[in-house]
Amino acid sequence: MLRDEAVEYFEALRAARVDVAWREWEGGFHAFVILPFGDAPAAWGYVRARLRSCVDPESAVGSGHG
Repeated sequence: MLRDEAVEYFEALRAARVDVAWREWEGGFHAFVILPFGDAPAAWGYVRARLRSCVDPESAVGSGHG
């Protein structure tokens, strides 16, 4: 997805009261997480934490826009 479509999808999920979170990484470009430098490790860490919070809600990281 491109950014605008992703934001639109995020907003629809949030409106449906789905537990979603939106994050952007400064200088991040399409598919930047596949490259092992810059903010990619932090982005993957965030994804892992969000996935863990689905299994263990006590470990949840922030949600919402921001």
